[in-house]
Amino acid sequence: MNTLKALAHRYRGGLIYTAIFITLGTAWIGVTICRHLVWWMVIIGSLLIAGCAQVGERTVCRRLDRRARRARRRAHARPAPLKTTRKTPA
Repeated sequence: MNTLKALAHRYRGGLIYTAIFITLGTAWIGVTICRHLVWWMVIIGSLLIAGCAQVGERTVCRRLDRRARRARRRAHARPAPLKTTRKTPA
């Protein structure tokens, strides 16, 4: 279990890859133990991937949110210079 946690921690950005890795591992174990278990492994694996994807999406959204907030703060701190219109026709 600790190795899985370490994997998940290392690939925090690629949680989906970790989920796929776990799924493949469980599916392979299922095949070796009993072929009827494969379907259960597939179902559990797909749920795992869906959950991990959701978690990953949430972290990505949070990161983007933080970036947007920082940009907004910067815009308030230093407003953009006003564009001056030319009086003479070009």
